[in-house]
Amino acid sequence: MIFQDTKMYLCVKVLKKVHQLLFARFVTMNFSAFFAIIISVLAVFIAAIGPVHAGTGGGITVPAAKLITPPKPTQPAGK
Repeated sequence: MIFQDTKMYLCVKVLKKVHQLLFARFVTMNFSAFFAIIISVLAVFIAAIGPVHAGTGGGITVPAAKLITPPKPTQPAGK
């Protein structure tokens, strides 16, 4: 539990730093580079949080699969 809290703390700290850097350089940066950085930051953030929600070592694969593929109508709502 301490490890997960530390990981979340580090994620927040890194995101705040990236946030400051992005807004400092937003004026000189073109939009595609800005968008690419946002996507990469989100990917890192999701990868860090993934195992906490999934409860397994699978990490990003379980939440990403649930987000990308729509649920089949034959499955019950809980699965």
